[in-house]
Amino acid sequence: MDEGRVVVPEKPKPPSLTGTLAEAAKNSTPVLKVAAGLSKRMDRRAYLPSDLVVVLQNKIGLCNVALERNKNLFGRLANRLFDPDFDKIDLDGVIVLQLKNMLDLETDDDIEVGGKYKLHHCKVRAMLSTLQERLDGVDPLDDQAQSQLMQDSVRRD
Repeated sequence: MDEGRVVVPEKPKPPSLTGTLAEAAKNSTPVLKVAAGLSKRMDRRAYLPSDLVVVLQNKIGLCNVALERNKNLFGRLANRLFDPDFDKIDLDGVIVLQLKNMLDLETDDDIEVGGKYKLHHCKVRAMLSTLQERLDGVDPLDDQAQSQLMQDSVRRD
């Protein structure tokens, strides 16, 4: 052995910021592993109708930012580089299934609960306004009515 030699242990590499949270959590701390599992479960959670309206409003609000940005040259360039589908809204399969059942929409394809769907913002806006019209008579604070609507909205045909 060389007595004058100092061995320095290698530092562990931090998780990569690219990819999904689940990929980053594979070789990471237990806290990140729990966060990855929770985010995955939240994607498959059915929403109360009043919460579904809020979720859709938030997603439309995010899309509005990209649409507003698209009005000038640099904004169009940023949209093309970072999000070519800026006029489409990402929806989870649970949300699409709930909208289909609550609004009595007909689709040719089966909706996968764990799937991700991109819908044009005009369609999402139309579905939101129709949903709001249907929920006009329902009290958002009436937990029993909200729960019954939620259970009806996630039924599978």
